[in-house]
Amino acid sequence: MKEINRTVMIFLIVMSVLSFSNLLKIDMNGETVKPAGIMVFVGIAAYFITRKTNDAKEEGLNIRKLAGDLKNIKVIILLIMPMIMNLVTSLIEKRFMPEVWTHIKERTGFLDTSQTAVTLVLLIILALGEEIALRGFFQKQTTKLMGFIPSLIITSIVFSMGHFAYDEPFIVAADLTEIFVNSIFYGLVFRETDNAWCSWLSHFLSNVLALFILL
Repeated sequence: MKEINRTVMIFLIVMSVLSFSNLLKIDMNGETVKPAGIMVFVGIAAYFITRKTNDAKEEGLNIRKLAGDLKNIKVIILLIMPMIMNLVTSLIEKRFMPEVWTHIKERTGFLDTSQTAVTLVLLIILALGEEIALRGFFQKQTTKLMGFIPSLIITSIVFSMGHFAYDEPFIVAADLTEIFVNSIFYGLVFRETDNAWCSWLSHFLSNVLALFILL
């Protein structure tokens, strides 16, 4: 276990608190407000503010490494696993658990499926922001603090809770489990490459597949 500076620790705590803030169910003018969305902006800021704590300026986010990273068959397998899992779970949910399927559609209702191009751009931005925040910063720094496996689990819990939406306990549990497992794979991709661009690609592609299944 390595020491971690105070600024990094503050950012980690703030991100964790914001992630769980969805549990508060804050209503404003009849709409549920989700402060957890702020977590991504905090994480992005944290990544760039604390880059000096890394061994290299572009550590964790180097687009020039992307092509080389994708030549690794292990990376490719890990990268496509969330897509395979999303496809399988979606077929199961549509057939046997339609209430979970409905919950997911409502949780992602901010995506306008009638405007595919705009939605794809939004998915690119959202996935990249989440990967810089959660993998480039949060997982990177917590790995230094506690080691890879605890970091992977905690990062995936924080990631999952950031997507929390109220419903029946079983439905919420099924949704969050799927998100958690996806996050595990994103974290494994990041671990293998130390490049949030690679975990972003996995994240973006699985989101696109989920979008077209929802359509």
